[in-house]
Amino acid sequence: MKYPHEVLQFAPSRLLTAMAAGAAMASPLAHAQQTPANAPVAQQTAQAEPADKVLPTINVKGQAEVEPKTYQPGVTTIGKVPTLPRDVPQTLNIMNESLLLDRGVDSMKQALAGVAGITFNAAEGGTPGGDNINIRGFTARGDFYMDGMRDASTYSRDIFNDERIEVLKGPASMLFGRGSTGAVINQVSKSPMLIDTGRIAVTAGQYSYGRATVDVNKVTGEDAAFRLNAMVQDSDSAREGVTSKRYGFAPSFRWGIGTRDEFQVSYYHLNYDNTPDLGFGWFQGKPVDAAADKFYGFANYDYQKDSADVATANWTHRFDKDTTLTTALRVGQYTRDLFATQATLANGTTSINDNTTVSRGTQPANNPAGENTNVYLQSTYVTRAEFWGMGHQLVGGIDFGNEDVQNFTYTQRATKPATTFGDPDTMAQIGPRGDKVKSNKYKDTSIGVFGQDTLELTKQWKLLLGLRYDYFNADYISPPPNTPNAIGTQYGRTDRLWSYRGGLIYQPSNSQSYYVSIGNSYNTSGDLYQFDARGANTPPEESRNYELGGKWELFGGDLSLSAAIFRTEKFNERNTDPDTTSTNYLLSGKRHTNGLELAASGNITPDWQVYLSYTLQSARIDASNAPASVGQRPGNTPIYAGNIWTTYKVTPKWKIGGGVERMSQRTPPDVVGAGVSTWGGNTNVAPAYTRYDALIEYDEQDYALKLNILNLTNKVYWDALYRGHAVPGQARTVLLTGEYKW
Repeated sequence: MKYPHEVLQFAPSRLLTAMAAGAAMASPLAHAQQTPANAPVAQQTAQAEPADKVLPTINVKGQAEVEPKTYQPGVTTIGKVPTLPRDVPQTLNIMNESLLLDRGVDSMKQALAGVAGITFNAAEGGTPGGDNINIRGFTARGDFYMDGMRDASTYSRDIFNDERIEVLKGPASMLFGRGSTGAVINQVSKSPMLIDTGRIAVTAGQYSYGRATVDVNKVTGEDAAFRLNAMVQDSDSAREGVTSKRYGFAPSFRWGIGTRDEFQVSYYHLNYDNTPDLGFGWFQGKPVDAAADKFYGFANYDYQKDSADVATANWTHRFDKDTTLTTALRVGQYTRDLFATQATLANGTTSINDNTTVSRGTQPANNPAGENTNVYLQSTYVTRAEFWGMGHQLVGGIDFGNEDVQNFTYTQRATKPATTFGDPDTMAQIGPRGDKVKSNKYKDTSIGVFGQDTLELTKQWKLLLGLRYDYFNADYISPPPNTPNAIGTQYGRTDRLWSYRGGLIYQPSNSQSYYVSIGNSYNTSGDLYQFDARGANTPPEESRNYELGGKWELFGGDLSLSAAIFRTEKFNERNTDPDTTSTNYLLSGKRHTNGLELAASGNITPDWQVYLSYTLQSARIDASNAPASVGQRPGNTPIYAGNIWTTYKVTPKWKIGGGVERMSQRTPPDVVGAGVSTWGGNTNVAPAYTRYDALIEYDEQDYALKLNILNLTNKVYWDALYRGHAVPGQARTVLLTGEYKW
């Protein structure tokens, strides 16, 4: 049985369902927006037709040719069910493929630089990296998701298989379980569509940059399609000795599209082989600009090897036009091995010249090497109903997760020779590391049950209420020092958590939406796959978010605007007990961030489109075991940050564009239990910066040429911070892309 087109249709004219997927593309596939496989079948206003009626013939090719490119998203799936952004009572930033391609970005880190309020943390040689970020002053390293399911925090991501990236700001444990104090980042994967189309792109640029991507979609039957995305990249850096090699592929097959039972199976593989770059140490309270174009690590030894293998199976059962049950099973295996060098000046250094000694330290034996095997199962039920004189959209479900992590260590600490500031000496020899052996082991099991009701109180008023219960059990085995193969000490704890979400929405017209909302989140001691003796005895931290905002659709719905004021607070933060005999942390810390968020995406005119993200933040440490920290600003939390990107079609085939990224000064990130970095205490401060990017594109029906210039003025800025060092941002890079499409 097939459902008629008007039953399958979910959003306004810009969004067609999978049966007409491709209609939101200006060129086939390149900027597609289609309803995901787990979409509900109908809007509340859809009327059912006879069950045996077959979908009418749809000229998808014609639709694709007339539909404009746009940065404006059709729907979001970050709330468990496809929803118009105006119905989400929280700040939501969405970057779709059209925007990401125009900006010329290729990694998750580059993409997230377009979301105001996100800052990047560097790390030392013995600390796991991955996409290590802060949002609103709170860490979000463990808050990445792929298609609504938790993603491992241990690897660096490419965006070759992303249809869009959604950032839901503020606590969201009711939707996702533990974590999510500052925000949740959800990658929406590309999905097969019922249209034969494809895109091949090759990019070449400065510093031996080379990248090729393939995106091919093939209809294989009346209601089935196959899609393959693949990527390979090999590039150097302005910092000689820093290289990046990676490749990935993501096949997916979808069948039963638009029928009662729809299925999709997919596989995702990503492999990184990079030279990690930890930048350079601080000097007299500032980063060293003269070191921004030099690499002081070991090009012949330093490495970052990440891999991700993720298999997913989805089944959507449509009971009727209003009711669906979507079940997804995912198995992911992730590996990581890192050997990185932190270059710093000796204590007491008062000046820098070419002969100044640069220390490169000793590689910790416990450098981050590990293997993760994660299994997740989600089942979500969505229906619409009328009772108590009101309409209800009901969402309920269950999440199950099992994460198994084996870490490794080396039997020796590798000694590294010092060098001088004028001679990075990247090919020097280092001491032995010994053998790689098993170290600590972590395993957790989580079960979450949730329910949410969106009540339509009147035509203009909606009330959203959600509640979730989580059971979280984790065990951590830590071997004694210098005996990595010993059985070791076992820590464990079990947490039972209630989280909530509520929002009141007023929509006087289809172009206006105003809301007030509240939600909470929990951070357990095991969020990032580890415990210690005190953490195992410490309950979770809790955070809350209060938000008041509005969302508007202008120019006939072509431009989306939003504005919000918020307060995000963590009111029982872990602190080290001054009594060193204590067996647990104190939940005595408190901090908050008050702020303003502005966002825009879409078309001002048919030829002029814009994306904007801006935040203004007032952040403060309210309580801490380190008295000097109280009243200070948390680390890596800028006062303001903004990003604007705009393009204009000067002719039907020529497009120009540009972007501006601006961020205020900020200090390095906090150190839990050891005070914080503040402007009044620790004097290390990364200065404010402004970066400019540019675009020129020539677009024909079957091919396109695009020139991106990143960091147009070659501004020296520092975009990733750590208490011991800072990492410079990207130097000016010119990229030329040729694209063939059909």
